[in-house]
Amino acid sequence: MRFGNSAYVCSASLIGKGLAVTAAHCVHEYGKGLSGWATDIYFVPAATSSSNVKKAGPIGCWKVKTFWIPTCYYNGNCRGTSVINSNDVAVLILNSKPNKLPFRKGANYYNYGWNGYGFTTGSTFSSSRSMGQITQLGYPVALSREKGSNRSSKSGRSGGSVMIRTDSVGMYYVPYTYVKNILWGSSQSGGRSGGPELVNFGTDAKHNSGSWAGYDSGRNVVLGVTSWGYVNPYINLIGASMFGQNVEFPSSSYSDGTTNWGAGNIGALMPSTCGVGYGGWQAKGYCR
Repeated sequence: MRFGNSAYVCSASLIGKGLAVTAAHCVHEYGKGLSGWATDIYFVPAATSSSNVKKAGPIGCWKVKTFWIPTCYYNGNCRGTSVINSNDVAVLILNSKPNKLPFRKGANYYNYGWNGYGFTTGSTFSSSRSMGQITQLGYPVALSREKGSNRSSKSGRSGGSVMIRTDSVGMYYVPYTYVKNILWGSSQSGGRSGGPELVNFGTDAKHNSGSWAGYDSGRNVVLGVTSWGYVNPYINLIGASMFGQNVEFPSSSYSDGTTNWGAGNIGALMPSTCGVGYGGWQAKGYCR
């Protein structure tokens, strides 16, 4: 994407046939209203280059047609700070005919969940915090396949053409009053912003007698997107705006009258994109 004359790298993931989710700060500068939007936003599944975006992935690249962010992020009045808040989330519709979307080229999409899907109340180890095993995917700009790469992220410079997977215990985290985040251990650098935090990552497994998949056994469920991290390289902690209910989006169910799109921030953004009488992209074949 571009902000002014500068190009940047973020991460994103598909949650529909032509619908991606990323961090709001990857497409809009917090609180800047009409002047805050990014331009020339491209989504490249499984990218292997950052210097030639139109030839960067094995199945192609897609320009973003339109996208949505929470109103409080647009206005700059989310609870918390401009960096750490509950609603650093954006959904993107890709610019393509339905029969040429990433899904039609072989890319699948993730499920999404809210309010800590797959998390459980912790033990004395975590001071009884809600916690779960998460998988973070991202394109940190400190890594590149290309010599001489000099593409920027919102917090650094370099490549961003190698996807990294980080597995860690994630914990429910309240950095400020009324702010809901996930916090986990990771050393991924700038460029990882917007990448998914997933639970139950991978393929279905067969269970022996006496074992089971658990109460929340849905596969490949996105719970949030990478939002922020410590700039001190010796503090390897990263945070995400958690999908779900918060003070700005309190409802447990956002619906278009026919479909329940979920709770809180993700539930409110999805009808605007895919709901009947709103964006209508579901009927056009871009959503789920």
